[in-house]
Amino acid sequence: MSAIGLANICGGFFRCHAASAALARTSVAASAGMQSQVASLISCGVLALVLTLIGPTLQTVPMCVLSSLIAVSLTGILNQIMDLRKLYHTSVIDMLIWLVTFTATVCIDVPFGLIVGLGFSLLTVLYRTQMCNCYELGQIQETDLYVARKWYTEAKSVSGVQMLRYGGPVYYASAEHFTDWIIQQTGVDPNKAHKLAIRLDQGEESRKPNSPSCSSLLTRCVKARTSKESTLNHVQTEQESRVLKKTSASNQLRYLILDASSWTFVDFVGSKAICGLVGGYKHIGIEVLLASCQPPIFDMLVKNGFAHSELQDRCFLTMHDAVLYCKQNLSTEKGVTTGEFVLENVCRV
Repeated sequence: MSAIGLANICGGFFRCHAASAALARTSVAASAGMQSQVASLISCGVLALVLTLIGPTLQTVPMCVLSSLIAVSLTGILNQIMDLRKLYHTSVIDMLIWLVTFTATVCIDVPFGLIVGLGFSLLTVLYRTQMCNCYELGQIQETDLYVARKWYTEAKSVSGVQMLRYGGPVYYASAEHFTDWIIQQTGVDPNKAHKLAIRLDQGEESRKPNSPSCSSLLTRCVKARTSKESTLNHVQTEQESRVLKKTSASNQLRYLILDASSWTFVDFVGSKAICGLVGGYKHIGIEVLLASCQPPIFDMLVKNGFAHSELQDRCFLTMHDAVLYCKQNLSTEKGVTTGEFVLENVCRV
């Protein structure tokens, strides 16, 4: 009653119609074939007649008999429990919401049961945003279509490029799951790999040759590869060995494209997580790009760490535009790498 009264008071300021109904009485009237509110007038007249004239004769009737009348009137509502089978096959979460609300209402109280049901439904929303659909995308050959590789066998990966789609908001409750999932998909933790790369570079600096003709060339080449000798000499623990193995495997990955079309919103914590991933992968030679980034998300990222010009260079209207950009840069880098490899062999001779 308090909720209905509060709703009518607040709704009156916005020209809303007043709402009032009794669940049990409305259910009985609907099952009897009520078509208009005139039936309520008749039922109220009968109720007034019972209270004034027939009431004294029903004074000795046990309460269990009177409660059975209410139970019979609620038969249609209680029969909804048969819908659990259908809910189980369509949505387990919706079934759990129904069960929790029903159990709390029957066992405790109607107002408290509704509050419990509302709280549980909010928890399910939080769970759904954290456990959203995440998958790697692949390209349908000779098209600009990019679909989930686990669902479409025709979708193929692009060499040197990895395309990921996170199908939910990136905010404080899902930022950690988002970061862990990206690291799991790429196979390398950028922070650990960057620290290990610094240690290896320091070791390579102490082992540089003194030949003046090859020193400048080898300086560029040492940073581009990690040899097995340096791994054996400078990695002392098993954890570092695992990180280095993953880093070497990820050397083939040059571009990571995140499909932002499914990001409904991004908050401060989520934008910081995205900035951390972009900066971390940049240190180990992997460039992170964003595809289909919406203007509100773009503005939020700019407000929380990204330079406007830098973010513009990383954002593309479609996934296909980002892939074409990566392919063009990879073809250019391949030509440059081939030239350096030839010069290195000449220098060694």
